[in-house]
Amino acid sequence: MVAAVILAAGSSKRLGQPKALLDFGGSPLVLDLVLRLGSSGLEISPIIVVVNEDIAAEVESILGGTKAGVVVNKSPETGRTGSLKLGLAELLGAEAVLVIPVDRPGWAMSTLRILTEADNCCCPSRERKGGHPLRLEQDDIARIIAAPDSERLNRLVDPSHFEVEDQFLHLNIDTLDDLPLLAAAASRLAQTKF
Repeated sequence: MVAAVILAAGSSKRLGQPKALLDFGGSPLVLDLVLRLGSSGLEISPIIVVVNEDIAAEVESILGGTKAGVVVNKSPETGRTGSLKLGLAELLGAEAVLVIPVDRPGWAMSTLRILTEADNCCCPSRERKGGHPLRLEQDDIARIIAAPDSERLNRLVDPSHFEVEDQFLHLNIDTLDDLPLLAAAASRLAQTKF
């Protein structure tokens, strides 16, 4: 069984609004990600969403009808690894964990299938540039949990890469200029989602 952590605790300062709550084809982005994982038929469970205190109540309400759990990072300023550690703490004993930043939603279901069937730390790549989701194995998880919250994830894991054709793999929502691409990705992924 492969579990998943969706990272959504960032402050979104450059964007000016919570990324998890952005519209993604008619639903909040965080809900779309959870539903894509849950409806994939790939037995990805449990799913943990790590958020900051500012959006915790709203995300809990949005995800109320799903099986996803919500964990609040009260110190998100320490960095993404701190948020990941909180999510991983809820998944101890998982065979593997998929790490999915909420602002990187451009992966296809075919990519998700490759990740769940892998047996090593890996991530998709397009044009030789790595992307997300990232698959962690048990030794990676132990190393991350033992690391300081401020440690950069790329110093803790060294994933192998596999090439994919996902058109929006490198979509990274950081500024308002990225929102048209988010809408395009939502439209395109809706056609191939399930």
